[in-house]
Amino acid sequence: MRAWRRPGMVTTVILGFAVGWIIAVLALAAYARSNPKAIEQPVAFNHRMHVEDLDLACLDCHEYYEEEVFSGFPSSETCAMCHEEAQGDSPAEAKLVGMLTSGEPIAWRSLYLQPSHVFYSHRRHVVVAAIECDRCHDAIAATEVPPSTASVLTMDDCLDCHRAHEVADDCTNCHR
Repeated sequence: MRAWRRPGMVTTVILGFAVGWIIAVLALAAYARSNPKAIEQPVAFNHRMHVEDLDLACLDCHEYYEEEVFSGFPSSETCAMCHEEAQGDSPAEAKLVGMLTSGEPIAWRSLYLQPSHVFYSHRRHVVVAAIECDRCHDAIAATEVPPSTASVLTMDDCLDCHRAHEVADDCTNCHR
């Protein structure tokens, strides 16, 4: 009991508890960023077939990246341009045709995550800076099935690129 009467002991205990709590929260946040939840797409989309075999460009399906901050997901209308009827016999395409026929919306899920306080413009990077999609999206165009987990874009990813290309890296350009 006497130890608690020493000056500063309570402050030291409280400070130690607070520091421990902060470390635990930061560790949990780091774990969540490095271990994102599994993502299941409504259709097992084959990027390789569409990009390599059919020679479609990113803009053919992600129609907003030249004009907006968001690239956009393919709409039902975009998919229906080719898939109102089955073009092959894959189960994924059969599911897609069924969704299009029924009018069910295609709820694509994002595979690239960034913190909500970060502003990123596809237009600024793709049109203005002429950066190819695969610089940030790796080899997504060569995948035959969607990745099952999201890629978490980090500040280091962005800063490495900005510094390599001698582009401004002022905090307020991206953090809002």
